Amino acid sequence: MEAADALRKLVELAVAEEVKFVLISGDLFDGDWKDQHTGLFLVSQLKKLADAGIPVCAISGNHDADGNITRSLRMPPNATLLSAKAPQTLLLEDLGVAIHGQGFA
Repeated sequence: MEAADALRKLVELAVAEEVKFVLISGDLFDGDWKDQHTGLFLVSQLKKLADAGIPVCAISGNHDADGNITRSLRMPPNATLLSAKAPQTLLLEDLGVAIHGQGFA
């Protein structure tokens, strides 16, 4: 299964099951991209979760691209990418959840 198919299925299942939030723990990407299609696909999938009212918290892993293309992505308001510079906490107060983490620099 391709990574894009896996993400698409994860999003479809999360929406169908009406999950409270999605946590992605690293390796959203694998190195730099040749173009922005990879990033735009990710944003489109996160937008589907936003439309369903599902917050997303992600951290960068050791394979994630830390280049200009990644930094230029405009994430939907439901998506938080935790900092790679220092530990950070995302509070989902209405759920009584605190997610603590730090991305891989």
